[in-house]
Amino acid sequence: MSDSGGGKTSFSLQQCRFAASQGFKSAFFSIEITDEEAALQAADQQAHISLGRTDAFTLNRKETPVRRARQMRRLR
Repeated sequence: MSDSGGGKTSFSLQQCRFAASQGFKSAFFSIEITDEEAALQAADQQAHISLGRTDAFTLNRKETPVRRARQMRRLR
């Protein structure tokens, strides 16, 4: 176990996404983050954007539209 903010939820989401990409049925549940936060994390992971930079609001101009577009596709 690690302290709060240690990346456990992010790692779990990444593993779930990888399993799904390999054709396995998967589902992600968390009592620590909302569905919207999970979608944002998944969009950031897909776009290869650091979650730390997202949290610090330091995305550059190229990353912001990419993130939003991927997020919207995931939420449909």
